[in-house]
Amino acid sequence: EELGELSSVSLKLDGEGEARLTQIACSQAPQGHDRWTIRLLADRLVELKVVDEIIIQDSSLGADTGTPFLLAGYIIVAPLLFFAPLAAAHGRLIEAKERFLRPLSKQCEQLFRELSDAKSDDRRYAAARALQELANVRDSFRKEMPVWPFDFRSLQGFVGAIVVPILPIIMSLLTQFFFGGSD
Repeated sequence: EELGELSSVSLKLDGEGEARLTQIACSQAPQGHDRWTIRLLADRLVELKVVDEIIIQDSSLGADTGTPFLLAGYIIVAPLLFFAPLAAAHGRLIEAKERFLRPLSKQCEQLFRELSDAKSDDRRYAAARALQELANVRDSFRKEMPVWPFDFRSLQGFVGAIVVPILPIIMSLLTQFFFGGSD
């Protein structure tokens, strides 16, 4: 808790209080200390009755024991809230795709019967060619028609929207886990 950390501390002092804090911070540190710490400054401000009390939060947001649970809840709930409504749309898109492909499949079956029943080579050739073209169209639609109401770019945007807001907390937790630091 060095004095340099003071920039991240929320101070509620009037002009006189700020002047007194500056005066104390610029003075000789108390006996037994090389320099002023935030805690020493806070104690001195209370001792001089510049403020009634100062609360120093020793733990960061990432160190809070509830944070991992909130983080896990956020990571689980956000995708559920995103994908649950899309699951219904996914089912409807699959049904629509099948309704669209059903007539093409029936036409393929009809052309296959014509191919089987064809007496002349010209008719067999024409039916085979038409069957191949229609089967290619059907297979192309089957492969290319989307069944999810979003594409990869939308999914990237969703992941970014979920991860970016919690990135500082994740980084803090990872730092604590790997390096044992408080931040």
